[in-house]
Amino acid sequence: MKKWAVLISSVLLSSSVFSHELTEATPLQYDYAYGSVSSGTYRSNSTDSDNASAVIIGLNHKFEGSDLLWSTDYGSRFVHPNNVTIDHYMLRVGLGYRWLLADKLDLVTNGKVGALRIDAGNKETDFVYSVDLGLRYAVTEKFETSLFAEALRNKWLDENIYTLSGDYYVYPKFSLGGFYSYRDGERGTSIREAGILAKFNY
Repeated sequence: MKKWAVLISSVLLSSSVFSHELTEATPLQYDYAYGSVSSGTYRSNSTDSDNASAVIIGLNHKFEGSDLLWSTDYGSRFVHPNNVTIDHYMLRVGLGYRWLLADKLDLVTNGKVGALRIDAGNKETDFVYSVDLGLRYAVTEKFETSLFAEALRNKWLDENIYTLSGDYYVYPKFSLGGFYSYRDGERGTSIREAGILAKFNY
């Protein structure tokens, strides 16, 4: 009888450990730090193909026992219209929520507020807020893809941002991926950019 108890306990324990490792390795995790770099083309009514680049770091967290999300990010963006450099520095924090639509498919939304500083010779800082909505899908245990739409608002420029991305888990807690974004702004401005993204699950 003791042998059976030990055997059953061993099977249950090994199943639990395997399940935990599988969960860690599976995409659609919400506790992670990330960083991205991107480059692309800025267009407006007065210019057609000037350079734009960006660096962003962030942190996401899912509250235990809940689908409520918390996130923060800091980004630096550099736009060069007509041989002039305009620097954007943005810090945001916000809350979100995740819905399980189907197996391996989540609907996610986030609302963020923060500050945007623009340096075009004269430095100015103002309030910024945004709302996004997107889908995340685990194609396999190691690869996920996502599609997001975001409305970003501030006193200088309102933007609607559309981003398609894919992430591959090189290790159970580390992924590398790429993304493409289209930023549709006011007064005929737009930015098309592509970049790489690294995530570390914690």
